[in-house]
Amino acid sequence: HVRADMAQKRGGAIEFVTLTTRAGDSPGGGREILAVNDALAELERQQPDLADVVDLKYFCGLSIDEIAAMKGVSARTVDRNWQKARLFLDAAISDDN
Repeated sequence: HVRADMAQKRGGAIEFVTLTTRAGDSPGGGREILAVNDALAELERQQPDLADVVDLKYFCGLSIDEIAAMKGVSARTVDRNWQKARLFLDAAISDDN
């Protein structure tokens, strides 16, 4: 029964992590979360390919090489898109503050 529970198809290789941040509870934390959300929405509207890289890298935890293999492009292309997305988000968040 233990082997079945630990089987990869049952998620045995997945490590569960508890999010311990309280960004929304800190003074101004709610505004920061909204600024990030708004910036991501704007990036999705203007540059969906860049937003996809952010989603896969930041939220899904995939590496540059994994994203490149999944999308069928070079790792350099994904890295460039990641850098562009970060610059866009940084500028958008800075403008909100």
